[in-house]
Amino acid sequence: MNQLIPECIISATTALLLCLMIVPVLMRFSARLGLMDKPGFRKVHASAVPVVGGIAIVLASGMALMLSSISLELVKQYPVLLGGSLLLFIIGVWDDRKHLSPMYRLMIQILCATAVAANGIRLSSMHGLLGINEIPVFVQYFLTIVIITGVTNAFNLIDGIDGLAGGLAFINLTILGILSFMLKQYALMVLLVTLTGAITGFLKNNIHPAKIFMGDGGSLFLGFLMSSAGILLIETTKTIHTIDASYVVLLVASILLIPVFDSLRVYIWRMQRGNSPFKADKTHLHHLFLTLGLNHKKTASFIYVLELTILIIGILLLRWAGISASIMIIVILFLFISQLLQLNYSVDKWNKVIRKMEKSD
Repeated sequence: MNQLIPECIISATTALLLCLMIVPVLMRFSARLGLMDKPGFRKVHASAVPVVGGIAIVLASGMALMLSSISLELVKQYPVLLGGSLLLFIIGVWDDRKHLSPMYRLMIQILCATAVAANGIRLSSMHGLLGINEIPVFVQYFLTIVIITGVTNAFNLIDGIDGLAGGLAFINLTILGILSFMLKQYALMVLLVTLTGAITGFLKNNIHPAKIFMGDGGSLFLGFLMSSAGILLIETTKTIHTIDASYVVLLVASILLIPVFDSLRVYIWRMQRGNSPFKADKTHLHHLFLTLGLNHKKTASFIYVLELTILIIGILLLRWAGISASIMIIVILFLFISQLLQLNYSVDKWNKVIRKMEKSD
C-alpha cells in the first residue's frame, strides 16, 4: 500500500515517455503496414493519417507494466479481461488494415464479452436501479454481454474527430482509477493509471491538427476494457463497502453515457428515415457540434465539459432523487442537448439545399 502511489506515478510516466518515443517510429512505417486512414464521406480530415495511436498506447502501457512489480498480479487477477482486450485490439488493428466485415467484428466482441461474463465479471444485481436488485443468471449474462458489446462499439463510433476519443478515455480511466483505489482494486488501478499516461502521450500527437489517429485497434481495446472494468467495480461494491454501490453505478453510467446514447440516437434517426442503422452519415454528436461552426478543439472540449457536467449533475441529484431518477434525468438532459443540435443540423442542411436551388435558378 505504501508503494502504490509511487508505483502508479512511475508506471504512468514510463508509459507516457514510451508512447512519445514509439509514435514517431510507428508513423514512419504506417504506410508500409497499410495503416493509413484515407479521406472519405464520413471523414473530417483532408489527407491520409496514420492509424497507429492504439498500437502506441498498448505497446507503451504493456512495456511500462512489465517493469512494474504488479504486472504478475494483474495477469493472475484479470486474465480473461486482459486477454479479451488484447484480442479486440488485434482484431481492430487488422480491421484498420483490411476492413473486416462488421458482423465478424461483432461476433468476436460478443465472444470476448461472454468470456468475461463467464469469468465472473458480470452484473449480478441492478443495485436498486428501477427498484431491481438481484437478477437471474441468464439476465446477468445477457445484460453484461449487451453492455460490454454496446459500449465497445459505441466508443469505436465516437472516435470521429481529433482528440475526442483519447480525451474521453483519459477522463473515464481517471474516474475508474479513483474508484479502483476506493474499492481496493489496486492492481486494476495501476493498469488504468498506466493507460492514462500512454494516452497523454498519444494525445500530444492527436490534438488538432492530428498527426495520428487512434484507429479501431485502440478504440475497441479501450471501449472493451472500460466497460468490463466498470462492471467489475460495480460488482466489487458487494464485498467492499468503502463507497455506496449507487455512486459507483452512477459514475460508471455517467462516463459511458455519451458514446452509448449518441450511438442509439443515431441508429434511431437513421431508421426513422428508412435507412439502415449502420449506413454511414454525419449525425454523431461531434458532427453536430462541427455544424455549429466549431473547430475540432472546441468540439472535443465541449464534449469533455458535457460529460463532466452530466457526471456532476448526476452526483448532486443522487443525494435527493435516488439512483433511478438521477440516471433518467441525466439521460433526458443529454437527449435534449442532442435534439437541439440535431435540429440545427436539419436547418443547416435545408439552408444548403435552398441556396443550391437559388444558384441554379
